[in-house]
Amino acid sequence: MADEGDKDAGKAKSGPSVLVWLSALVVLGLVAAGAGGGMGIAIYGMAKKSAMAQAESAPAPEKVEKYAAGERMFTLPSVVTNLKTPSDIWVRLEGSVIFTGTGEGSREELVQKIGGDIMAHLRTLKLSQLDGGPGLLHLREDLNERVRLRTGGQAREIVIHSLVIE
Repeated sequence: MADEGDKDAGKAKSGPSVLVWLSALVVLGLVAAGAGGGMGIAIYGMAKKSAMAQAESAPAPEKVEKYAAGERMFTLPSVVTNLKTPSDIWVRLEGSVIFTGTGEGSREELVQKIGGDIMAHLRTLKLSQLDGGPGLLHLREDLNERVRLRTGGQAREIVIHSLVIE
């Protein structure tokens, strides 16, 4: 009988088998994966509803200003020049000028002069002045002002098609 008592005592000390631990681990892993997936779906649904609500409550975008019947667009010659600082950086600008109404003189001559003005302006700029969106916005405003001055108000604006800095 002493042998039977020792056998029972040995079984009590060994604890659950490895198979029980692995099955518990798998079950807990599945529960965690299900909870994580459920939270992901819930968050995605809330974000989608929030985006739809913002889109509905946002004001309607302004209409794009159309060109009037008397306005014409003239393509500028490509302007390629280097910057003031650093002088080994080159800029290429392509664009168009929008003229309003009828004006005196040849528009082609004015477009050539505008190209020269743009080149002169680009040569005075530093690379830091063209950095990012605000830099491009300031460049566009400066060029629009130069175009209006050069044409005596005949040109409405300059449209920049491409600006490459290398």
